[in-house]
Amino acid sequence: MKNKLIAFDNNVEIISQKRNENGYLVLKCIFARTGIQERYGAEINPDFEATKLYREYRSPEEVFKPEVLEAFKNVVITNDHPQELLTSQNTKYHAIGFVSSEVAVVDDTYLQCEITIYDDDAIDDIENGKSELSAGYLYSLLMVENMDYDYIQTDIKPNHIAIVQAGRCGSACSLAFDTNPNQNKGNDMKKIVFKRMLPDGKEAVISEIEVSDESAEAVQGVADMIFEKSKKMLEASQGKDEDEVKAKDEEIESLKTELSSKDEEIESLKTELSSKDEEIDKLQAQIDTNKEKNVGTDSKAVMAMAQDLAGVIVVANDCGIDTTGKDTLSLKKEVIGKYKPELALDGKSDSYVESAFDIVALQIKDADSSFLRGLDAVPSKALDEKQKEQNEAQDSFNSKFGGNS
Repeated sequence: MKNKLIAFDNNVEIISQKRNENGYLVLKCIFARTGIQERYGAEINPDFEATKLYREYRSPEEVFKPEVLEAFKNVVITNDHPQELLTSQNTKYHAIGFVSSEVAVVDDTYLQCEITIYDDDAIDDIENGKSELSAGYLYSLLMVENMDYDYIQTDIKPNHIAIVQAGRCGSACSLAFDTNPNQNKGNDMKKIVFKRMLPDGKEAVISEIEVSDESAEAVQGVADMIFEKSKKMLEASQGKDEDEVKAKDEEIESLKTELSSKDEEIESLKTELSSKDEEIDKLQAQIDTNKEKNVGTDSKAVMAMAQDLAGVIVVANDCGIDTTGKDTLSLKKEVIGKYKPELALDGKSDSYVESAFDIVALQIKDADSSFLRGLDAVPSKALDEKQKEQNEAQDSFNSKFGGNS
């Protein structure tokens, strides 16, 4: 295709903005990308089918050519797209800024740079929400077959970068049309206005083209389709936003309810903990009291228990009883079982066993001197008045437990 086309590419993004020392606004932005975009034939050239969607490919090989990067570095910034291509005669009427850094390739897909805006009105517009960009450039088409796209953009010639109200909305936000000034001249021409719906409910003119009367109806149909598409996409976006807000509100209410429940649970736990603290204080006081009572007696009790066990072990060893790992009470039961089997110990209390052992020990003390040695090791069971103690022990046992059976 010989005629040069102009594209207004709005698939771009302002990353950050700041004021410099002169009060100028410096924007870091992505202003162009590679990839496939769709356009209706009426947006491209009257020779195309007006209502057909064509797939246009901007290849990295074309977009990232050194001469393209260098040319973008030298373009000026405009507030909206001008109605004409910028030249040395008209640039001063449209320029509101300039590219103020090298143009860099990002992620093998995007072009990024910094631009500086020096015009107060444009700065006000940007700070009030007019914060998207649209690269304007000339290019040629190379038609292809059997590909995922219909043609390739070639011979890209950057012209300007515009600050625009809103970005692309599919093909509705990025028009390309033939700019041959003599192409559509004739007596039977009709102007077709392409528009889109903005978020504030206003209609924005994207572009105007003149077409012959015979194709005007079809082209107008495309323009109407694009406008309706932009409305539906805007409505869908707003509806989605409302649904998301509603969902977030419901989630917040649910979290509030859950938090309230947790607060009640925490208060209950605090009350329970306070009660436990009181119990712990009471138990600690009781422990402290017991400690005070037992000071000086614990060691004596332990010594008495050790001596008692030592004496029983001596007696049990002499009786031929294995004492390994056995406690005092168990050993006493074995001694009683061996020498007084008629004393039934099943179900008997510890005091019964203690008393029965004393009786048995006293009765067998003269049988073997080793018994005497064992019994002598038990201070609480002294044998210096042997017969008297034996009688007293037997009487005490009978009195407590009703005899030996």
